[in-house]
Amino acid sequence: MRISVPDASIKLVQACGRLIRKEADHGRITLLDRRVLTRRYGRALLDSLPPFVREIDGVQQAP
Repeated sequence: MRISVPDASIKLVQACGRLIRKEADHGRITLLDRRVLTRRYGRALLDSLPPFVREIDGVQQAP
């Protein structure tokens, strides 16, 4: 977990950066793995993302 979570976090942030390059850009990042919500390392992954609006199970949440 010490190695794989930081690597996954970096790759996720890089993917988000490739999607959103300018202020006018918009996009959607979809994570289909429920472990992001149910496991401790999932919270670490979500916290590593920029402060985007999050929608979990159809409910929008503040970053």
